[in-house]
Amino acid sequence: MPLHRFKLLLRLMRFDDRRTREERKSRDRFAPIRGLFEKFNKHCQENYTLSEHVTIDETLRKFRGHCKFRLYMPQKPGKYGILFRVLADAKARYVYRMLPYTGQTDEAEDAESGKPKDLVMKLIAGLEGSGRNVTMDRYYTSVDLVEELCATHKLTVVGTIKSNSKGLPEEVKEAGGREEQSSVFAWNDKVMLVSYVPQKRKNVLMLSTMHDTPEVEGDRNKPIVIQFYNKTKGGVDTVDQMIDMYGAKVGTRRWSMVVFYTIIDISALNGLLVWKETHPQPPPG
Repeated sequence: MPLHRFKLLLRLMRFDDRRTREERKSRDRFAPIRGLFEKFNKHCQENYTLSEHVTIDETLRKFRGHCKFRLYMPQKPGKYGILFRVLADAKARYVYRMLPYTGQTDEAEDAESGKPKDLVMKLIAGLEGSGRNVTMDRYYTSVDLVEELCATHKLTVVGTIKSNSKGLPEEVKEAGGREEQSSVFAWNDKVMLVSYVPQKRKNVLMLSTMHDTPEVEGDRNKPIVIQFYNKTKGGVDTVDQMIDMYGAKVGTRRWSMVVFYTIIDISALNGLLVWKETHPQPPPG
Protein backbone atom coordinates (compact mmCIF):
# COMPACT_ATOMS: atom_id res chain seq x y z
CA MET A 1 0.00 0.00 0.00
CA PRO A 2 1.43 3.44 -0.88
CA LEU A 3 2.25 5.64 2.10
CA HIS A 4 -0.07 8.46 0.99
CA ARG A 5 -3.02 6.05 0.78
CA PHE A 6 -2.24 4.63 4.22
CA LYS A 7 -2.24 8.14 5.70
CA LEU A 8 -5.46 8.99 3.88
CA LEU A 9 -7.22 5.94 5.33
CA LEU A 10 -6.08 6.85 8.84
CA ARG A 11 -7.36 10.41 8.37
CA LEU A 12 -10.77 9.24 7.11
CA MET A 13 -11.27 6.45 9.65
CA ARG A 14 -14.35 6.84 11.88
CA PHE A 15 -16.00 4.44 14.32
CA ASP A 16 -19.56 5.75 14.64
CA ASP A 17 -22.29 7.75 12.91
CA ARG A 18 -21.23 11.41 12.85
CA ARG A 19 -24.83 12.53 12.39
CA THR A 20 -25.80 11.38 15.91
CA ARG A 21 -22.46 11.83 17.62
CA GLU A 22 -23.06 15.21 19.26
CA GLU A 23 -26.28 14.05 20.86
CA ARG A 24 -24.56 10.92 22.22
CA LYS A 25 -21.52 12.89 23.40
CA SER A 26 -23.76 14.99 25.61
CA ARG A 27 -24.31 11.81 27.66
CA ASP A 28 -21.08 9.95 26.97
CA ARG A 29 -17.73 11.56 26.14
CA PHE A 30 -16.50 8.20 24.85
CA ALA A 31 -19.29 8.09 22.23
CA PRO A 32 -17.07 8.37 19.09
CA ILE A 33 -15.67 4.87 19.72
CA ARG A 34 -17.97 3.41 22.38
CA GLY A 35 -19.59 0.81 20.11
CA LEU A 36 -16.30 -0.67 18.89
CA PHE A 37 -14.81 -0.61 22.39
CA GLU A 38 -17.73 -2.54 23.88
CA LYS A 39 -17.50 -5.17 21.13
CA PHE A 40 -13.79 -5.51 21.87
CA ASN A 41 -14.52 -6.05 25.58
CA LYS A 42 -17.17 -8.63 24.76
CA HIS A 43 -14.85 -10.67 22.53
CA CYS A 44 -12.09 -10.59 25.16
CA GLN A 45 -14.46 -12.15 27.68
CA GLU A 46 -15.90 -14.75 25.29
CA ASN A 47 -12.59 -16.21 24.15
CA TYR A 48 -10.73 -16.93 27.38
CA THR A 49 -11.32 -18.50 30.78
CA LEU A 50 -9.45 -16.73 33.53
CA SER A 51 -7.26 -18.60 36.00
CA GLU A 52 -7.93 -18.56 39.73
CA HIS A 53 -6.02 -15.28 40.18
CA VAL A 54 -6.86 -11.94 38.54
CA THR A 55 -5.46 -8.43 38.86
CA ILE A 56 -7.12 -5.01 38.83
CA ASP A 57 -4.88 -2.12 37.86
CA GLU A 58 -4.72 0.80 35.45
CA THR A 59 -2.84 1.73 32.29
CA LEU A 60 -2.20 5.15 30.77
CA ARG A 61 -1.96 5.20 26.98
CA LYS A 62 0.21 8.09 25.87
CA PHE A 63 -1.53 11.05 24.24
CA ARG A 64 -0.81 14.79 24.30
CA GLY A 65 -3.51 16.04 21.94
CA HIS A 66 -6.85 17.65 22.79
CA CYS A 67 -9.15 15.46 24.88
CA LYS A 68 -11.52 16.46 27.67
CA PHE A 69 -10.62 13.42 29.75
CA ARG A 70 -6.88 13.34 29.14
CA LEU A 71 -5.00 12.94 32.42
CA TYR A 72 -1.65 14.02 33.75
CA MET A 73 -0.03 11.29 35.87
CA PRO A 74 3.60 12.14 36.67
CA GLN A 75 4.32 8.67 38.07
CA LYS A 76 3.57 7.08 34.68
CA PRO A 77 6.23 6.90 31.91
CA GLY A 78 4.13 8.86 29.40
CA LYS A 79 2.76 11.34 32.03
CA TYR A 80 -0.10 12.49 29.71
CA GLY A 81 -2.67 10.17 28.21
CA ILE A 82 -5.97 8.30 28.32
CA LEU A 83 -6.55 6.18 31.39
CA PHE A 84 -8.04 2.67 31.39
CA ARG A 85 -8.92 0.53 34.38
CA VAL A 86 -8.05 -3.08 33.58
CA LEU A 87 -8.94 -6.57 34.80
CA ALA A 88 -6.29 -9.06 33.67
CA ASP A 89 -5.28 -12.63 34.38
CA ALA A 90 -2.51 -12.55 36.99
CA LYS A 91 -0.68 -15.52 35.45
CA ALA A 92 -1.15 -15.36 31.68
CA ARG A 93 -1.44 -11.52 31.55
CA TYR A 94 -4.59 -11.84 29.41
CA VAL A 95 -6.64 -8.61 29.38
CA TYR A 96 -10.22 -9.57 30.21
CA ARG A 97 -12.01 -6.24 30.59
CA MET A 98 -11.15 -2.53 30.27
CA LEU A 99 -12.96 0.59 31.44
CA PRO A 100 -12.02 4.01 30.04
CA TYR A 101 -11.84 7.00 32.35
CA THR A 102 -13.99 9.76 30.87
CA GLY A 103 -14.15 12.21 33.78
CA GLN A 104 -17.95 12.17 33.88
CA THR A 105 -19.60 11.80 37.27
CA ASP A 106 -23.21 12.90 36.76
CA GLU A 107 -24.80 11.63 33.53
CA ALA A 108 -22.35 8.88 32.63
CA GLU A 109 -24.21 5.64 31.96
CA ASP A 110 -21.37 3.49 33.28
CA ALA A 111 -19.47 3.82 36.55
CA GLU A 112 -16.22 4.64 34.76
CA SER A 113 -15.13 7.64 36.76
CA GLY A 114 -16.99 7.08 40.01
CA LYS A 115 -15.98 5.56 43.30
CA PRO A 116 -13.33 2.82 43.40
CA LYS A 117 -15.92 0.36 44.70
CA ASP A 118 -18.15 0.98 41.66
CA LEU A 119 -15.18 0.46 39.34
CA VAL A 120 -14.30 -2.85 40.94
CA MET A 121 -17.89 -4.08 40.72
CA LYS A 122 -17.99 -3.15 37.05
CA LEU A 123 -14.70 -4.93 36.33
CA ILE A 124 -15.57 -8.18 38.14
CA ALA A 125 -19.02 -8.48 36.58
CA GLY A 126 -19.51 -12.10 35.55
CA LEU A 127 -16.95 -13.49 37.99
CA GLU A 128 -19.26 -13.54 41.02
CA GLY A 129 -19.35 -16.87 42.81
CA SER A 130 -16.30 -18.24 41.00
CA GLY A 131 -14.05 -18.32 44.07
CA ARG A 132 -11.27 -16.41 42.31
CA ASN A 133 -8.85 -14.10 44.05
CA VAL A 134 -8.62 -10.43 43.06
CA THR A 135 -5.33 -8.60 43.63
CA MET A 136 -5.52 -4.81 43.64
CA ASP A 137 -3.68 -1.77 44.95
CA ARG A 138 -4.63 0.71 47.65
CA TYR A 139 -6.67 2.97 45.35
CA TYR A 140 -9.36 0.29 45.11
CA THR A 141 -9.00 -1.55 48.44
CA SER A 142 -11.26 -0.81 51.40
CA VAL A 143 -12.50 -2.90 54.32
CA ASP A 144 -16.15 -2.59 53.21
CA LEU A 145 -15.35 -3.69 49.65
CA VAL A 146 -13.25 -6.66 50.74
CA GLU A 147 -15.96 -7.85 53.12
CA GLU A 148 -18.67 -7.50 50.48
CA LEU A 149 -16.68 -9.35 47.79
CA CYS A 150 -16.04 -12.20 50.21
CA ALA A 151 -19.52 -12.52 51.73
CA THR A 152 -21.74 -11.67 48.77
CA HIS A 153 -19.73 -12.45 45.65
CA LYS A 154 -17.56 -15.32 46.94
CA LEU A 155 -14.35 -13.69 45.77
CA THR A 156 -11.21 -13.35 47.87
CA VAL A 157 -9.07 -10.21 47.82
CA VAL A 158 -5.40 -9.44 48.44
CA GLY A 159 -4.56 -5.75 48.33
CA THR A 160 -2.63 -2.89 49.85
CA ILE A 161 -4.68 -0.31 51.72
CA LYS A 162 -4.21 3.32 52.75
CA SER A 163 -3.42 3.97 56.38
CA ASN A 164 -6.27 6.51 56.65
CA SER A 165 -8.90 4.06 55.43
CA LYS A 166 -11.92 3.42 57.63
CA GLY A 167 -11.99 0.34 59.82
CA LEU A 168 -8.27 0.00 60.53
CA PRO A 169 -7.10 -0.26 64.16
CA GLU A 170 -4.76 2.50 65.30
CA GLU A 171 -2.20 -0.01 66.58
CA VAL A 172 -1.17 -1.08 63.07
CA LYS A 173 -0.97 2.33 61.40
CA GLU A 174 2.21 3.68 62.98
CA ALA A 175 5.68 2.42 62.07
CA GLY A 176 7.57 4.52 64.61
CA GLY A 177 9.33 2.53 67.32
CA ARG A 178 8.92 -0.80 65.55
CA GLU A 179 11.79 -2.99 64.46
CA GLU A 180 12.68 -3.36 60.79
CA GLN A 181 11.21 -6.44 59.05
CA SER A 182 8.65 -6.86 61.83
CA SER A 183 4.99 -7.71 61.21
CA VAL A 184 1.75 -7.19 63.10
CA PHE A 185 -1.36 -9.21 62.23
CA ALA A 186 -4.99 -8.49 63.04
CA TRP A 187 -8.27 -10.20 62.12
CA ASN A 188 -11.84 -9.04 61.60
CA ASP A 189 -14.09 -12.00 60.90
CA LYS A 190 -12.68 -13.33 57.58
CA VAL A 191 -10.41 -10.37 56.85
CA MET A 192 -6.73 -10.50 57.84
CA LEU A 193 -4.77 -7.25 58.17
CA VAL A 194 -0.98 -7.23 57.90
CA SER A 195 1.28 -4.37 58.93
CA TYR A 196 4.88 -4.89 57.76
CA VAL A 197 7.83 -2.55 58.38
CA PRO A 198 10.43 -3.15 55.63
CA GLN A 199 12.58 -0.27 56.93
CA LYS A 200 12.45 2.39 59.61
CA ARG A 201 9.41 4.68 59.54
CA LYS A 202 7.90 2.87 56.56
CA ASN A 203 4.78 0.78 56.94
CA VAL A 204 3.07 -1.48 54.40
CA LEU A 205 -0.58 -2.30 55.13
CA MET A 206 -2.39 -5.14 53.39
CA LEU A 207 -5.77 -6.84 53.60
CA SER A 208 -6.42 -10.45 52.64
CA THR A 209 -9.41 -12.76 52.73
CA MET A 210 -7.39 -15.49 51.01
CA HIS A 211 -4.91 -15.98 53.87
CA ASP A 212 -5.68 -16.63 57.51
CA THR A 213 -2.34 -17.53 59.11
CA PRO A 214 0.43 -15.12 60.24
CA GLU A 215 3.23 -16.74 58.25
CA VAL A 216 6.50 -15.08 57.28
CA GLU A 217 9.25 -16.42 55.03
CA GLY A 218 12.67 -15.48 53.67
CA ASP A 219 15.63 -13.51 54.94
CA ARG A 220 13.56 -10.34 55.39
CA ASN A 221 10.78 -12.09 57.33
CA LYS A 222 8.30 -10.93 54.71
CA PRO A 223 4.70 -12.13 55.26
CA ILE A 224 3.46 -14.63 52.67
CA VAL A 225 0.56 -12.25 51.97
CA ILE A 226 2.99 -9.62 50.65
CA GLN A 227 4.93 -12.23 48.67
CA PHE A 228 1.69 -13.40 47.05
CA TYR A 229 0.75 -9.79 46.26
CA ASN A 230 4.11 -9.19 44.57
CA LYS A 231 3.67 -12.30 42.42
CA THR A 232 0.15 -11.46 41.23
CA LYS A 233 0.15 -7.65 41.07
CA GLY A 234 2.31 -7.19 37.97
CA GLY A 235 -0.13 -8.51 35.37
CA VAL A 236 -1.15 -5.15 33.90
CA ASP A 237 2.39 -3.74 34.20
CA THR A 238 3.67 -6.59 32.04
CA VAL A 239 0.95 -5.89 29.49
CA ASP A 240 2.07 -2.24 29.40
CA GLN A 241 5.66 -3.23 28.74
CA MET A 242 4.76 -5.64 25.96
CA ILE A 243 2.43 -3.36 24.01
CA ASP A 244 4.80 -0.40 24.43
CA MET A 245 7.63 -2.42 22.92
CA TYR A 246 5.66 -4.14 20.15
CA GLY A 247 2.73 -1.73 19.72
CA ALA A 248 1.07 -0.57 16.52
CA LYS A 249 0.62 3.05 17.56
CA VAL A 250 1.14 5.78 14.95
CA GLY A 251 1.42 9.47 15.80
CA THR A 252 -2.02 11.09 15.85
CA ARG A 253 -3.89 14.11 17.22
CA ARG A 254 -7.18 12.20 17.56
CA TRP A 255 -7.79 10.52 20.88
CA SER A 256 -10.17 7.99 19.30
CA MET A 257 -7.28 6.69 17.19
CA VAL A 258 -5.23 6.17 20.37
CA VAL A 259 -8.06 4.01 21.69
CA PHE A 260 -8.19 2.15 18.36
CA TYR A 261 -4.44 1.44 18.46
CA THR A 262 -4.84 0.23 22.06
CA ILE A 263 -7.57 -2.17 20.92
CA ILE A 264 -5.27 -3.48 18.17
CA ASP A 265 -2.36 -3.94 20.59
CA ILE A 266 -4.41 -5.70 23.27
CA SER A 267 -6.11 -7.89 20.68
CA ALA A 268 -2.74 -8.99 19.28
CA LEU A 269 -1.39 -9.75 22.75
CA ASN A 270 -4.51 -11.63 23.82
CA GLY A 271 -4.44 -13.59 20.57
CA LEU A 272 -0.83 -14.59 21.19
CA LEU A 273 -1.65 -15.78 24.70
CA VAL A 274 -4.62 -17.84 23.46
CA TRP A 275 -2.48 -19.37 20.71
CA LYS A 276 0.24 -20.33 23.20
CA GLU A 277 -2.25 -22.08 25.47
CA THR A 278 -3.94 -23.94 22.62
CA HIS A 279 -0.62 -24.88 20.98
CA PRO A 280 1.69 -25.93 23.83
CA GLN A 281 5.32 -26.46 22.96
CA PRO A 282 6.24 -30.09 22.30
CA PRO A 283 8.58 -31.69 24.85
CA PRO A 284 12.30 -31.43 23.99
CA GLY A 285 13.76 -34.36 22.03
